[in-house]
Amino acid sequence: MSATDHSAAPIAEPTPAELVRSVLVAARSLTLNTEVHRVDLVGLHSPAGAGRLLLTVPAGSHVGAEVARAPGGDLAASLEFTDVAPVPLPDRVRARVLLGGWLSFDQQSASAEDLCFETVTAELQHEGRWFELEVDELAAVEPDPLAATEAELLTHLAGAHGDAVELLAQLVDPRLLLGVTRVDPCGWTATASSCAFAGRAVTATYACPSPRRRGTRPTPCCRCAPCWPGRRPVPAAPGADVPTGAGRTAPGGPDPVLAAKG
Repeated sequence: MSATDHSAAPIAEPTPAELVRSVLVAARSLTLNTEVHRVDLVGLHSPAGAGRLLLTVPAGSHVGAEVARAPGGDLAASLEFTDVAPVPLPDRVRARVLLGGWLSFDQQSASAEDLCFETVTAELQHEGRWFELEVDELAAVEPDPLAATEAELLTHLAGAHGDAVELLAQLVDPRLLLGVTRVDPCGWTATASSCAFAGRAVTATYACPSPRRRGTRPTPCCRCAPCWPGRRPVPAAPGADVPTGAGRTAPGGPDPVLAAKG
């Protein structure tokens, strides 16, 4: 089931390359695969550019020994990332990323245990489709500005601002809400937020201005006024006939509900 408001400007959805960059920034863990080892690393990696990641492996790791034995010090390897929604959803996996490339010791690190992964190929699984990307495509884009803090923002919205989530739900065509048992925020980028409606497998996407930020983190006022900093959405009156896909906001703003799909 889907509905779209064609009177509003379309949301600029992230490209596959932008999604990959965002997943790498947001990920807290990964799985490292070599020819003979498969290792899960939690909190031990950091992006260092479009196709470069720094990895810290435990002292005496078999992976480090494998890299040391590799011809030229370059070991063929792959990295797996899974983007998981931080709130309870029937299917919490939003995307998967698979990187193929070369693993070597980080020559710029003072630690002998730090490794550097140089990406050669990148694959993205998103909404049931696989995308193959070149490293140049990753270098040409930036991750979403909110990627690193999205999980914190969503859990804050879900746990402390149920009233705001209810307002978002009231902006959706009431016919799409029949049978809905739960509404959860499930995505938040610099240009849009999304809510999932349990019971109908419907997801609504809302346009929202980029939160005002100091440095790289949203300000507290924006964290407590998600999606419409400085203005409040106006819910539909009970029993009102809301056109499919349309919502209403306070005067002076565009219709925030651009699409609902299921």
